[in-house]
Amino acid sequence: MLFGMLWGIQMGMVGDHSQMPSHAHLNLVGGVLFLIFGLFYHCVPESALGFYCRAHYWLSLIGVVTMVAGTAYTIAGGHHGLAILGSFITLAAMALFGVVVIRHRG
Repeated sequence: MLFGMLWGIQMGMVGDHSQMPSHAHLNLVGGVLFLIFGLFYHCVPESALGFYCRAHYWLSLIGVVTMVAGTAYTIAGGHHGLAILGSFITLAAMALFGVVVIRHRG
């Protein structure tokens, strides 16, 4: 979230908001969703043990980095393949989080 905030400040300082979609994805997916994940894992600590939690974390991290980099690259004029790949990785991470939640619904 800190990087997303700094990126927003940088865009405001230079007056170029062309990367606003990338900045928004970083803050929402990389910040807000990770906060929600952390709150769930804190409130249901047994869900944070084992393979599913670790796989969810790594898929989420790889997904958000790939998606944000791909979105930024697309906005800069590049091909959108990296953004699509990152979106599907993030989707897989969300599906895995759903599995974690269902397995530990109490």
